[in-house]
Amino acid sequence: MIKEAFNIPVEDAVGAANLIKVAAVLGMGPECTDERIEETRERVVQRWVKCPFIERAKEMGATDKHDCYSGCTAWTEAGLKAINPKVTITKAKAMPRGDQYCEFIYEFKE
Repeated sequence: MIKEAFNIPVEDAVGAANLIKVAAVLGMGPECTDERIEETRERVVQRWVKCPFIERAKEMGATDKHDCYSGCTAWTEAGLKAINPKVTITKAKAMPRGDQYCEFIYEFKE
């Protein structure tokens, strides 16, 4: 639905990462910000440097109780499977686990 509405091609890792970013910002708001570290047709390394879930946990003093890793991973994997099952994701780093950012690695395999 989002790929059609925004006319985003998802034939490779770049398109899939672009679509996930649009969906994340639509769902979580503009506070959700990222940086691209690597970007090729086969592989995208994306770092989410600000996340509203983490920011709210900090504001409430609940960072030790808040771990959105599993839910976020499941949401992203389900989205990728729906738009292009040839693109997989690996989460290399996660803010709720103590890292400075969440790092997603998208890989396209023919």
